Amino acid sequence: MTDDIPFEMTEIASPYGKTVQCAKQGNVLISVTKITMFGLGRIQFPEQAELSQLRRERHRNQRKFSKNHEKLKLLERLERLEYNWRRSQGNLKAVRDVGLRDSEEFVRQLLGHLLTVGQSVSENCYQLSEIKTPSGRLHIQSYWQVLSDGRKYLATVIFMSDV
Repeated sequence: MTDDIPFEMTEIASPYGKTVQCAKQGNVLISVTKITMFGLGRIQFPEQAELSQLRRERHRNQRKFSKNHEKLKLLERLERLEYNWRRSQGNLKAVRDVGLRDSEEFVRQLLGHLLTVGQSVSENCYQLSEIKTPSGRLHIQSYWQVLSDGRKYLATVIFMSDV
């Protein structure tokens, strides 16, 4: 893995009105929660049973179900949550496949790596990078957004292994 890259911690206001703790290096920002929760498989999905029930209802009577706009909106919201949960679990699997552990040291190294990747961003884009480990390579697909003030923000991250 790479050496620790120095960065500072700061808080920013998200577009959704929440305060987000971020790692910052220059004008590059990464939500720490995006890495520690989504990136390392800690996303919870307690609504699984409710989603299964809605899918059964839709399967039993598609026509009636499609007329209930509240249930349609709920189904769509729960399917997005499930999608994010599955991606989060895939990230965790990739990290484990290459022999890495969920640790404070790994999170710091990953943040440092991604902050370095973000330095080269000049427009909203996907970036591909990798971290070499003794057990393989952790491939990283990161999507970056350039905010209206010119700061670069990690919007999403997906890990893949070659193991």
